[in-house]
Amino acid sequence: MRLAEANPSNAARYIREVIPLLEQHGIEYYYFSVWDEKWKIGPEGGVGAHWGLFLSDGSVKPELKDLLPFELRAGSRRPPRAMSFQLAEDKPRNDRLREELALAAAESAPENRGIAQRGAGLETSLDPAGRSPYAGLRPLKTPKNNDEQDDERKNKQKDNLGAKPRRDADSPPNSTQPEDERTSECNTEPTQKTNDDPNRPLGPNELYGVCLSLFRDEETPHYGVTPLLSELHADLNYAAELARVVRSYSVTDSFAFVPEFCEQIGRDCFPGAALGKYPWLNELELEMLIRVGRSGNRSVKAVIVGNEILHRGDFSVEQYVQYIRRVKQQVKLPVATAELLHSWLEHPELAAEVDILGVQIYPYWGGLTIELAAADTLKSVQLLQQKFPGKRVILTEFGWPTDGGTIGGATASAENAARYLREVIPLLNRHKIESIYFAMTDEKWKQRDEGGPGPHWGLLFSNGKVKPAFEALLPPRAAAGMKRPPRKLTFDD
Repeated sequence: MRLAEANPSNAARYIREVIPLLEQHGIEYYYFSVWDEKWKIGPEGGVGAHWGLFLSDGSVKPELKDLLPFELRAGSRRPPRAMSFQLAEDKPRNDRLREELALAAAESAPENRGIAQRGAGLETSLDPAGRSPYAGLRPLKTPKNNDEQDDERKNKQKDNLGAKPRRDADSPPNSTQPEDERTSECNTEPTQKTNDDPNRPLGPNELYGVCLSLFRDEETPHYGVTPLLSELHADLNYAAELARVVRSYSVTDSFAFVPEFCEQIGRDCFPGAALGKYPWLNELELEMLIRVGRSGNRSVKAVIVGNEILHRGDFSVEQYVQYIRRVKQQVKLPVATAELLHSWLEHPELAAEVDILGVQIYPYWGGLTIELAAADTLKSVQLLQQKFPGKRVILTEFGWPTDGGTIGGATASAENAARYLREVIPLLNRHKIESIYFAMTDEKWKQRDEGGPGPHWGLLFSNGKVKPAFEALLPPRAAAGMKRPPRKLTFDD
């Protein structure tokens, strides 16, 4: 760079000349860096990867050897972890997404309006070729054609004509108001350990479990942002007002404290390892899940290895089985995994590996009308129970979005979500099916992954305010919602 040349000899000379000067003038310093970092070749050009005293594998750069303390001149053993990232484009994933979007667009065309989207529901109709509703992934986005968008705008305008002004305190925020600007004055104080009898039968409308959605506003797990411990504790205190069981998806970072907090407040916990396409992250999650499973924490009733792995295609069934066996060998608790119904039906060999079959049922993604949704959820779980007699089956996720469009005969709305909850909970409780509702709060980041409905599955808005449609369905102490101040964070892809 102009007169500056990057080479080992110049690096050695610089260190040899600058250190005595800094020490002579009493200047504290930190040399950059111990090791080379190969990943910086992109962001910092040619020199980015070559600032270390040592190579990235731990061996010493010969020209710098004499500058190091004698005991370090042999270098250090630093075995590589085999992994690679496509920094510019994840082509296989993007190709698959393009295929999904093209198929979703084709199925939403007017001539196919009566054909339900693929999903988990039993009642989903087959297409003319006889394709099974369990044959594929649920669509990430369902683009609306221009006619549908025009109709929707006209209907909204018609609905608003002559409408009486709403009082903010009693009504949902105006649709033109950004959700991250809505405020909630409600708060949930930390609760004392409950005295609930865990063996007491569920009331007809009582939620057995709830999935924690721990990310706020625009925060996203893709960037490793996790809530503060105080925020996590507040969320769990509120979850304890909603249900007996809490499900969390990860055991790293702040999420590792979920089981500990659950034990403090007297709620059962199903912690999970959030497995995906990065092997190094899978190793971290599995190690922590095993540690949690062996901790002796009385709130942990089972551990869940992975979530919709076969649905996403992050790795093979064989690798899935190896991860499950690894946990089972080291943890005495029941081991579960959570998949969509079609994944269990297509891969019965997976059921043999786990103690608990966790199944996710979403009639909305199946394109079902709301009239069929509750009965379909029950029938879907019962199908799995019949398919695998003697296995414990838990409905690890179910729900209905409060906004985000229409798929087949399914419309995302607060009214439909409330009706689904009101009808399905008594059915599940009557048949003694353990069920975990998805989700406690909205997650805005899912707009990118799941299109219109993605951010709208919560009982609460992401700011902690209860959605008005659910207020009458929740326990009195939970109906007030909780104070969940947003953190103003933004990220660029």
